Amino acid sequence: MIVSKFLKPKWQHRKPEIRKEALINLKSSDTDYEEIITTLAGTDPEPEIRRIALKRITNNLDFLLERIDQEHDKQTHDLLLAHFTNVICSNETSNPNSLEDKLNAFNKITNKTIIEQILVRAPESLLRAKALAQVTKSALIEQVVVDDTDTEMRLSAL
Repeated sequence: MIVSKFLKPKWQHRKPEIRKEALINLKSSDTDYEEIITTLAGTDPEPEIRRIALKRITNNLDFLLERIDQEHDKQTHDLLLAHFTNVICSNETSNPNSLEDKLNAFNKITNKTIIEQILVRAPESLLRAKALAQVTKSALIEQVVVDDTDTEMRLSAL
């Protein structure tokens, strides 16, 4: 019994290769899945492990946004920007984020590149409209006028 107090789970092991293996083998149905991946994504000293964990987070837009501002490893930061943009712009039925979740996250975005991507990629016209109000690049605005599927969006861009 006392020995079990000192045995840490593999995802907390001091060796990065063991933490990585534990993360790769972690299933979304496992107990504490969300806590484990957010802990590894936010605090693991190895950028590769953070990247693997970050790619598995799809239902916590606020956490991903916070990590964008805090991540210092360039490769991990770039992956994080792309992943966040893909998640917020996704219309797949497997996307656990509601429009309300996406709008709440949008209100916290300060990165112009993400806002520009939302303008041209988001499936929800309300989200694209919020992005349109913040975008200043004329080429993107022209793209909305010409290509957007929503008539109101095209008129708003004029």
